[in-house]
Amino acid sequence: MGWIDENIEYNYTKAEYVNQSVELWDSLNESEKERYLNLTMLQATNDTAFALRSGICTDYAILTADLLLDANVSPVYVLSIDYWNQTIGHATVAIKINGTYFVLDQELPIIPLGNYYWYSIERGMGEIENVTFYRISLDGKGEVNVENWTWACERLGSMAYRMTWEDIGLIENLTEELLLERYPQYHRDVRLKENAESDFESLVNTGRPANNYLPYGFTEGWVLYGISDLALYYHPLLAEKLVRYYWLGPRFGEKVNGINR
Repeated sequence: MGWIDENIEYNYTKAEYVNQSVELWDSLNESEKERYLNLTMLQATNDTAFALRSGICTDYAILTADLLLDANVSPVYVLSIDYWNQTIGHATVAIKINGTYFVLDQELPIIPLGNYYWYSIERGMGEIENVTFYRISLDGKGEVNVENWTWACERLGSMAYRMTWEDIGLIENLTEELLLERYPQYHRDVRLKENAESDFESLVNTGRPANNYLPYGFTEGWVLYGISDLALYYHPLLAEKLVRYYWLGPRFGEKVNGINR
């Protein structure tokens, strides 16, 4: 997904033409209809997004599925998504890990399928009405097998993962491990425990850290934090990867390395 995000650009011109053609289908002449069908035809991946380095959602979905199958990830699931009160749908890809579906939609991070229902609303894509799954697998001879079924919105929305305090503790531990991995000169100091808990509570409630005094013995300190949509993407199976994905950038490192200890 990282490679796709960095190398493939969304083709807004093609998307606009395709979307408009759907809305005006009855008024199109035969030549215009043929052009639409050619643009939306499921062609070989090297004829579309991979070669041209651009495409619309169907191109992304085909390329992603092809790359996954080529990497011996099988089965993959191509998703055809319909939205309430919209003529234009969406296509993307999912994989199944330990019984949970995760959506790979053009860029990182990947997202649990149930959370993707709410992600679509949050991002203004629309409320999903239903999703048709195309399960694509390769048999021992390399032949393609396809099965399909459809799930309604109620099932998708109920599958969303909701974070618990146990998850927050896991993220805390993973973050500390990564901090010490990158900055081994630091260590946990129990004298800062109350400050850390107060800052965390304030961040949850206000989006800003608390205005605390440092304990005796400290002359300077910083509260380093970032605001993200972590909960929208979170699942315990993704915890470590999400902590690394959302790790704050170079300015964080500059600040940490510049603190007087």
